[in-house]
Amino acid sequence: MTDAGRGLMFRDKQATPAARLSQISNELLMLASDLERTGPPEPCAIQWPDVTDMRRALKRYLRMRRDREKLFPKLFGDPAWDMLLVLYVYHSAGIPMQVSAIAGLANIPGTTSLRYLDLLIEQKLITRAPDPKDRRRIWLVITPRATALLKQWFSALPLMPE
Repeated sequence: MTDAGRGLMFRDKQATPAARLSQISNELLMLASDLERTGPPEPCAIQWPDVTDMRRALKRYLRMRRDREKLFPKLFGDPAWDMLLVLYVYHSAGIPMQVSAIAGLANIPGTTSLRYLDLLIEQKLITRAPDPKDRRRIWLVITPRATALLKQWFSALPLMPE
C-alpha cells in the first residue's frame, strides 16, 4: 500500500508527543516493510537519487543502524550524524522537528542529544527556532548549508539495494 493510500499517521498534530513518536515508529516500520516487499527495480543498475529516493534510502539507513545497535549494543555510536539524518528526512518531507523529539527519533539519550545539538548549531548545520504559538516549544531547522552538504554526500553514493 502506498503512503497516500494508507495516510501518513505521524501528521496527526493533535496527538501527544509520546503518541506521535509511537505513530512515527509504526509508520517507519510499515515503510520498511513496503521496501522489503517491493525490492529494487533493477538490481545491477546504478541510480542517482531524487529527493524521494534519498529520503527512502536515508530511512532505510537509519533503520539499519538501529538493527546494528541491537546486534552490537554500545559498540558504535554517531549521535550527531544520526540527528542530522533524521532532521534531513523530516525536513525533506516538510515535517517540523521539535527539540524534545530528536533524541527518541535518533535513538540517543536526551542529554547526549542536547550536547550534540549545540555542536551542530556551532557548525551552522542546524538552528533553533521558537514556536510563535507556544514559546515553550523549540523547533529544529536544518540549514541550507547542511542540506547542500548532505546532498553532496548522498550524490556520491549509489542507492543501496532495498
